Amino acid sequence: MRIELLTPFWYWIILAIVFAVGEVFTAGFFLLWFGVGAAIAAVVSLTFSQLWLQIVAFLSTSFILVIFSRQIVSKTYRKPPKQISVDSVIGKEGVVTKDIGTGEEAGKIKVESWTWRATSKNGEPIKRGEIAKVLKVEGTKVIVEKVKEKEGKEMSEE
Repeated sequence: MRIELLTPFWYWIILAIVFAVGEVFTAGFFLLWFGVGAAIAAVVSLTFSQLWLQIVAFLSTSFILVIFSRQIVSKTYRKPPKQISVDSVIGKEGVVTKDIGTGEEAGKIKVESWTWRATSKNGEPIKRGEIAKVLKVEGTKVIVEKVKEKEGKEMSEE
């Protein structure tokens, strides 16, 4: 007499656990759906002993969940990357984050949420913390000029 320790039900449950644990270490809710498919196959194995029915239940459940979850997740969570037109930065003012001088090394300026390498138009040094206006873009750096202090309002110096 042979006693079977693991029935197909337990094989499917173990597989479901393996997929669930694997999901913890991956991103994107991909393996989770195969774990759900394995759990459904485990339930099917309690009613139907044919292996092919269990496999069909596993595969169909898994793939249907993967397809539908991808559509929902892509609509809900995927935000398009912020686009920037290089020309949109021209004419805007920003804060100098690294001194802009007359040397070879470019300084840095933050315009809105973007940080650019910057050089001064006329070679005039612009110190960190001062405001400068973008005149043009040359490749990956901008050409700027210092914004004159407005009357009655002093610029912060460092």
